[in-house]
Amino acid sequence: MAVLPLTFPVERLTAAVDVLREWTAGHLVPATTKIYDPVAARTYGVRDRYLAHVCLAGDPEVTDALARIVGDRVRAPGSPFEHAPPEAADADVHAAYAGWPDPADTLFRRKTGGCCARCLDRERGLLMFLPLVPFRGTAVAEVAGLVRGAAGDAAAPGITMNVLDADTVDHVVTIGFAPGDPVAARRAHRTLDGLHTAFAARGWLPYRPDVDHPLPAPHSVLHRRLRDALDPHGVFARGRFEGPRSPAAP
Repeated sequence: MAVLPLTFPVERLTAAVDVLREWTAGHLVPATTKIYDPVAARTYGVRDRYLAHVCLAGDPEVTDALARIVGDRVRAPGSPFEHAPPEAADADVHAAYAGWPDPADTLFRRKTGGCCARCLDRERGLLMFLPLVPFRGTAVAEVAGLVRGAAGDAAAPGITMNVLDADTVDHVVTIGFAPGDPVAARRAHRTLDGLHTAFAARGWLPYRPDVDHPLPAPHSVLHRRLRDALDPHGVFARGRFEGPRSPAAP
């Protein structure tokens, strides 16, 4: 397995995303690439640039060959990419891609400023917005603009993009705030409200809602029938996500 860290400047976002989509659609790289905006990339020591982690895995000869091809394309004239220093994809990153156990949650703590999962709400306020977006450079660039607009004069949220396939990339937008500061908390929630409004107007809905913005209950006959067929006993998405069920599930 090899994780290749690639960087590119903010002004090349559209071109870089389109190249990554081309590589993914052509099976040069698997659909496991992560893209970090300049805020999120700070976790990996990258400043003022986007960072992409491209993971290649499999037979050593195939992996080596793919790494050479990707390297050649990165160095080709007109490429939006540059190779990042190896520490931008260090042992913690490789361990996460490999699925190795990490009882200390090392990478998680790096991303949260040293907070463990149990103390995160107490020591660092964190809201998340998670929309699905087309895997196109223009769409991803538009997302960056929508996030900036929703944040206003507040601190810029971090954005991590996870490639799902050659058509779709999910976004993890993280909004941090000081939990003991009511003004900061209100500002963060206002940013989250703005994100939901802006993305709903664009038709890009979150794949995971939060307690203040639940997904609407199934509203069409077809929607209810599909849900009842796939989940006749109501096991999935119980509680606040559970809308009225059809009178007789098939």
